[in-house]
Amino acid sequence: MNNERTFIEKLLVAVAWTGLVGGIAVGVGLFVNEMFIIQGEMCFPRAFVYLFGFCGAAIVCWALIMELVSIADRLRELKP
Repeated sequence: MNNERTFIEKLLVAVAWTGLVGGIAVGVGLFVNEMFIIQGEMCFPRAFVYLFGFCGAAIVCWALIMELVSIADRLRELKP
């Protein structure tokens, strides 16, 4: 049985992992920017909102895309 992924599925996996790493990097970058560079009033709560917001969104998007690829894998197994 041929379980090779199509080009679009490989592209989706690459986009998912890039989005995950990029989202976490942006969240950490904004956190560091707010905490250590700006140091303004109310920067502490805003920095944590940036960190958890971007990281959470990146993880959710990654999980959704990986689930779509997983569904495509299972559908391919159903074909005779």
